Amino acid sequence: MARGSKVHSVSPEAMTAHLDLYRRLMFGRSELSRREREAIAVAVSATNACHYWMHHHGEALRRAGGDPDEVAAFVRGDSGALPDARSRRLLAFALKLTRTPQAIEAGDLHALRDAGLSDAGVHDVAAVTAYFNFVNRIALGLGVELEAAGGEDQGRRKR
Repeated sequence: MARGSKVHSVSPEAMTAHLDLYRRLMFGRSELSRREREAIAVAVSATNACHYWMHHHGEALRRAGGDPDEVAAFVRGDSGALPDARSRRLLAFALKLTRTPQAIEAGDLHALRDAGLSDAGVHDVAAVTAYFNFVNRIALGLGVELEAAGGEDQGRRKR
């Protein structure tokens, strides 16, 4: 199993492109707050049972003022777990795009616009969702493991 920091070492060009995209999606100008982006990351990663990214972005969500336990409850189907309608709409879209992308329809996009997002904001929700589906599959496909606080592997978490 690989450590997260070493996955792209075999392809430095891919690592550079990956980091550029990550920085743009997670830190670039957007209608989405940092908390909202991290909540999407946690929801997608939890749905995909990708403990590596779920752990790292759960911590980032906490630092951004969010509650990973609320997001986890939402992922499990408790639609009232999130305190506001905007968060529920953003995460409902992200989960639908993750689970059944072929089922996305105009009404799903209208729900995001009704939550106050412009076309650029809707794009950002879809892009952050797609990005975490991408990196979840890399981590799961290559056996990326969490590292213990001292840098030692904890082993792959049970699903």
